Amino acid sequence: MNISTRHRRVTRVLGSTAVVGALAMIGYGMLAVLFPYPRIAQGISFELVWVVANVGVIAGIAGWAMTSGARPRTLALAGAGLAVLGHAARIVVGLWSVGPWPVSEADATWAIVATIPPAFLGMILLGIATLVGRGPRDPQAWVPLVTVAAGLVAASLYGTNTVAHFIVLGVGWGTAWLLLGLALRRLPEGPARAVPLTTATTSS
Repeated sequence: MNISTRHRRVTRVLGSTAVVGALAMIGYGMLAVLFPYPRIAQGISFELVWVVANVGVIAGIAGWAMTSGARPRTLALAGAGLAVLGHAARIVVGLWSVGPWPVSEADATWAIVATIPPAFLGMILLGIATLVGRGPRDPQAWVPLVTVAAGLVAASLYGTNTVAHFIVLGVGWGTAWLLLGLALRRLPEGPARAVPLTTATTSS
């Protein structure tokens, strides 16, 4: 089934936004090399870079849910919604932490931690739906779960090597999201099963 010109344009915009966000995330990781923890976790400008990265991530998730051909749709949309909720909450926490009101490091840390489960669980659900819809032989079908794997690797370093955690969080996780953004830009010209949300009413 062909994808409309309008839908193709929206998908490309979301894909481009996802790429910009991923590049911001990778840039954050490079800044973590130049300004290792704890400095990378304290600067307002650093946090704003991470906010931009999360805006790109949300665009990537939305575009993927619309176009990837993930099935069943209820699972794909539930996963995408949960992941978007987690990353949107992370944006709110980021803006809250750099605002004019006093925020303790402990409060900010717990707030950030609270955004992780919905973000990761949502991408796992969307990843499963993508594998079902596109088939495991399609390399692009694995991209959502690659973002989860990269994020988990970064998260596992927090308690053992915090300096490396922030570097891998930016460069490693950002690279995974860059793959998703680039794949999203190619999806409208990819498998025929990658149909727009408005026409995907079956298998729900």
